[in-house]
Order: sequence, then structure tokens, then C-alpha cells
Amino acid sequence: MTNRKEQNIAKIIIILLFVVLFPMGIFSVYSKIVVPKESESLANPNHEFFYQGKLWFYTENGTLLGTYTCETTKCGYATGSYDDAKYLIDSYEPTDAELTLPLQSMVFLRDQNETENPTYFLYDIEKQMASKSLPFSSVKNYGIGIEDSLYIVENTEHKFGVIQLTNQMNPVIPFQYDFIGLPNNKNEEGKIISDTFIVQQGETWSLISRSNASLTTPMNGQIVSFQKENLITASDGVYHLVNYKGEDLLQQDFKKLSYIGKYLNCYDEEGFFYIMDIETQNVLGEKILIDEKDKIRTTMNGKRIEIYINENLQNAINVS
Repeated sequence: MTNRKEQNIAKIIIILLFVVLFPMGIFSVYSKIVVPKESESLANPNHEFFYQGKLWFYTENGTLLGTYTCETTKCGYATGSYDDAKYLIDSYEPTDAELTLPLQSMVFLRDQNETENPTYFLYDIEKQMASKSLPFSSVKNYGIGIEDSLYIVENTEHKFGVIQLTNQMNPVIPFQYDFIGLPNNKNEEGKIISDTFIVQQGETWSLISRSNASLTTPMNGQIVSFQKENLITASDGVYHLVNYKGEDLLQQDFKKLSYIGKYLNCYDEEGFFYIMDIETQNVLGEKILIDEKDKIRTTMNGKRIEIYINENLQNAINVS
């Protein structure tokens, strides 16, 4: 009888302890996980990006995603680079050199006091993990982004590669090139198409696929732009239209060549400007003698190519 009474008392004590301690445990976990998040959010009432030695990452509706504790005062987003202007590539020219990335789980940051040649690193906001062991010397920015969340980056050995950022970093093209760029071709979302890259390796230029497969013979001339069966190269101020084997398709030197749809803007060595059908190699319309100082612009308006010289409409050519 005594044992049963003692057992009942023990059960009552266990129940009381459970009733008391379980809520305390829940509160302890809540205080460790939830309360700091709320208190941290309240600690930055104006939602400033750099505040009290930290970077604060918010969504558009003001929800705090996480923070990064800075080690220096030169702490913030990485600054984008645009080195295509050093070459003759017909690429998209950004209007803003600042690297403005969409707020996602991973961002490029800088955290060092040196003002010359800073390095950047990836930071996982959700996991609060900084990948400082893999620094970057530059992150290319076309201002409108590259499709599929791809980024052309340069490592500290000044070799270029391509990575993809989703919820983690995925290597796409290894760091083995002296330059990587993309032509001014945009998809329906307005982002740069990333099927084919222009690369420089040593003294030669090539086209490669996203899987790093060579699509062309290495060429001595810079690759300016390309289509499916031909490309434009430039060397020492002389332009050529060649095939993917590097063979000259027009057997002629030009001061400038550029694509307009499936046609070619031609500025020849004699100073004439005209439109050429690439497939037939026929000149469309008349040749126009121009001065080197003249500014030439062509636009495709429906089935008509309009030629402007110094912003004055000079000619209009109907095409199929």
C-alpha cells in the first residue's frame, strides 16, 4: 500500500515537473531563436544597409533576412567591373558601373580597408557563411544581368571563369581564360544570353559553349560578334567576316563591320558605307561615301533598314 502511494506521489511530481519545465524549455528555445531575430530587427529601426558595424539584408517588404558582421569600415556590396570596353566586342554597355545584384540567398561582398585592388567574396545570407577562402578580383556587370544567374568572375590570379548562383555556388566554366565576354544579345526577359562566350587565352580568341567546349578554331584577331555560321574579327584596325574555322568569307579588308539582323553593315577601305546580304554577298542599295568623322547608325524598322548619318536619315532599304 505504501509502495503504491509512493508511486502515485512520484507520478504527480513527474507530471508537475513536466507541466512546469516543458513551457520553460519552449520559452528557452524561443528566446534563443525567435527573440534575437526580432530584437535584431528592432535594433535597426530605419533598415539601413550598413548600421552599427553590420550589413543588414531586407526584402522589399522590410523582412530581415539576415546580417553580416563587418571586420572593417570598407564593408558593403562588391563593385562591378566592365572591361569589355578595352576590346572591340559588340557587348551591352551598362549605364551604371555599380554592381546591383538581385537580393538572393548569396551576394558578393567586400570587407577590407585597402582602397586599391580590393577582393570580393560570396556570402550566404541564410546560413551566415562567408566564403573568404575563394576571393575574387572582379565581378563583371553588364547592368542587366546574365540569364540563369550566371556571373563572369576573375580570381586573384587574374584568370576568368563563370559561376552560377542559385542557393549555392556552382562552377560553370573553369578559371583558365585571360578574358571572358558576351555579345549584346538579350532574351525575352532582357538579360544577356549566355549560350556562347567569347574568350581570350594567351594571344588567341575563341568561342566556347557553356560547357567549356570549343566552338571555333583559335583566332589571332579579336572576336567582335558572331552568328551561327560566321563571325566578325578585328586585328590592327582591320575587320573581316570569317567562318568558325577562321577562313575569310569576303576576301576583303574593312574599316568596320557589324551585324544588323542577318545583314552586314560595311565600311570599306575606300571610305564607302553600305549594307550587304551575308548569304548572297550582294550589296543592297547604293554605296555612300562618308567621312571618318561621320556618325553612322542603322536600325531595322520592320522589313526596312534605315541608314542615319549624323542622325539624319540618309537611305532606307527594303529587305525580306
